[in-house]
This record gives sequence, C-alpha cells and structure tokens, in this order.
Amino acid sequence: MESAPTCSPTPAASERACRPACCSAGSAHGCAAGPQRARRWRSAACSRSRRAGRLRCCRAEPGRYTRRVQHRRRSRATGRPRPFDPAEAFPGTVLPKDQWVRTRVPLERRSEPFDWLRAFGRVAPRVLDLGCGNGLYLVSSALRRPTHDHLGIELVPPALRLASLRAGQRGLSHCKFAWGDATEFIVSRCPTASVDEVHLYHPQPYYDASKVDRRQLAPRTLFAIWRALVPGGLFVFQTDNPAYWKWTAEHAPRLFDWHEQPGPWADAPAGRTLREIRARAQGLEIFRALATRLELDAATAEARAANMRAPTFDANKPGHGPEDTSREPSSAARSRRRP
Repeated sequence: MESAPTCSPTPAASERACRPACCSAGSAHGCAAGPQRARRWRSAACSRSRRAGRLRCCRAEPGRYTRRVQHRRRSRATGRPRPFDPAEAFPGTVLPKDQWVRTRVPLERRSEPFDWLRAFGRVAPRVLDLGCGNGLYLVSSALRRPTHDHLGIELVPPALRLASLRAGQRGLSHCKFAWGDATEFIVSRCPTASVDEVHLYHPQPYYDASKVDRRQLAPRTLFAIWRALVPGGLFVFQTDNPAYWKWTAEHAPRLFDWHEQPGPWADAPAGRTLREIRARAQGLEIFRALATRLELDAATAEARAANMRAPTFDANKPGHGPEDTSREPSSAARSRRRP
C-alpha cells in the first residue's frame, strides 16, 4: 500500500489536537478510515502549515512574494500579465511610515446622519465622491486642495482598501473613505446642505434588463444630491455609456444648471478615474458635465424629481448584449462581508 506524504517526521502538537475522531494509532497516520482519508487530513495539515509560515517564507525569499503579485496582475481574460500603464500611477509621494495617517471612517447605524465635523475635526469645504473606486480622483484632488475635506464612499472592499492606503501613505488626513452603499449614503445619511461638491463617475449601467432597478442615478438620487448640496453647490457627472448620458442630460437640468464639459478635465488630462483611463484606451467616448444646484424650494424640487422617468433605458452598447454581465459585480462580490 502506498504511503501517504508527510509534512514532518512527527506531527506537531496542534495537528494532533485537531485530528478527526476517526483517527487511531493503528494506521499509517492514525486514521482508521483508510489511506485516502489520511492523505486528505495530512494535506489539510500541510495547508495550515503553509499559511502559518507564509510571511516567514516571503521574508526569507522575497522572490516568492514578487511572483504572487505578478500572478494577481494577470488578466482574467487572457491569463497573461497586464502591462503597467504609467497613467494609472497615483500622484503624490509616499511618505515615511511614521508619517502615515488613518483615512478610514466608520459609518454609524443605518440612516444615522454622517457627522462631518467629527470625522475631519474642522469646518471646511466638503467634497463627496459616490463610488470612489480606488480613490484616484479623491487623492489627486486632496493633494491639490488641502483646504477641502474629501470623503469617498465605496462598496467594493479591495478598492476601498487601496484608496485608503494610498491616501494614508501620502499623509492626507483631509481625505477619508468609508465602506458602504453610495446610494444609501446620499439618500439617507448625508445631511441637508452639508456638501459643496458631489462627484459621480461612471456609475454601473447594468446591461441586464432585470437589474435596471439597481442603477445608481435615478430620480430619488438626483433629488438627494440636490438636497445634500449647499446653495450654489456643484454636481459633477461622467460616464462612457451613451444611454446613461442621454437619460441624465434629459432629467438633471430640472434640478441643476447643466453644462456639458468638452474634452478631458484640465486637472487630469489622462483621466480622473481608472475607468476613464481604460475607456479612453479602448476608444470609448467620455461624456462629462458640470451642474450647479438650482435655487428651488424643497417641495418644488421633490415634485420635479417625482415627475422624472425611471432609468429603464437600454444601456447596451456594441458588443454588450443583455447576456454579457462581465462589467457587473458577481453575487459573491455583492455579498462579500465588510472589510
């Protein structure tokens, strides 16, 4: 009978403690259920050992860590390493570690208003990014405008961690990030007349007709943005989806003084967000707008929003049929636990 592979001549005490109840001293590895079950148990023990020693191995052999990072950067479509794009590099300088700052702020219980003064410790103009992604725009803006407080809301944990890390490494204490649903934040948590700028870049269009109710920009969201802005506040919108742009350009002027922005942003010729950079590399047209809050009473603004048509437009583009969900987050990603 073929003997099972072993991790070490003698199992560690922790391994002996977690052996299944079927194990006995009479078999090759103490498993009376047969060699296959013993091999499975031993393989699990090896995995635990590898996980426990992973950091130690990386320090002893830095090349192993490099290979893992390169593997993560491989394209899921082709399996080949993604070429590094200098335009995707973050601005600013990474400071010594003792100068890093904490840039994560927790959100309180559902529907509780966000306390800007408590989060930033000062009164300053406020910039809100709904669905900030990896934080490229917020970090760039915070570097240019240290007198403004910046807050990004993001639901995808990996993107949020990168954004928070990059802002912290640059010592940007006036740039913070929170985990949560951006639509829920602007509708239920953002106090009235509390924000000077609201930015929304490339919201998910959801190509599947059964998921159009998930679209972020809807009548209630437009009204919530109008309500959250101070008088004369600015709403910045950008998308590469023509149908999304057409719907927004039709309805947003009811609450905002709407102006299309020709060409790239002056402060970011290569693109304000990673999505914009990649969309332009693919030859997609980018639609941009700057909108100023109209001076309306709350009842009039709410009535105008109530008369808006729901965003049930067909968002499909050439090569993107209803069955193509490559740009939509998977159910596993949506149900991922809080970081």
